[in-house]
Order: sequence, then structure tokens, then C-alpha cells
Amino acid sequence: MQENKRKINKDEFYHLIASNANFTLCDVKDIWYTIEQIFEEVIKNDYILDLPGFGKLYVADIAEKKNTWDNINKKRIDLPATKRVVFKLSNNFRSMVKRNK
Repeated sequence: MQENKRKINKDEFYHLIASNANFTLCDVKDIWYTIEQIFEEVIKNDYILDLPGFGKLYVADIAEKKNTWDNINKKRIDLPATKRVVFKLSNNFRSMVKRNK
């Protein structure tokens, strides 16, 4: 993370949502807890959560890699197949980032 960027913690995030959407903090916390439960269900059940205009959350299968270079230990190793949680930002948001450079 870049040091000159402002970090918004969870409590500030709750306050921003509450003030911008005219919700109470309790409402926002309940909604966020529900969202976390849905994310957990998506990950556990290998679903794809597709939120048009925002992004996609899913579990990707990472293939086994044979004879790959381990730069830390300076030797060749085999990496087993695994799964990884992936969030892909929508083209909408990626365009915003490019415009703000």
C-alpha cells in the first residue's frame, strides 16, 4: 500500500455509508454482516457472484505447476493444484481508475 494514500477503516466505511445513504450505523453493520455471509457462501459453494457495474467474486482453480522456479529457495519445485479467491473489478471501475491518473 502506498504511504501517501488515506486508509479508510471499517468504522469509517460504516460512517460513510450511513451518512451518504441516510442509514443508521446499526443498519449499515447489519447489512455488512449479511454481505460477509453472502461472500462466505459464494466462496464455500464455489459460486460466481456477478455484480454488473461493480465486479465478480469467485473461486478460481489454479492448475498444478511442474518444475517451476522458486526464487526464494533458488531451486526448482512442483506446485500442487489449488484454489484462489478472485475479485475482478468491472470495466466501469477500471475505466474510472484510468481517467483519474
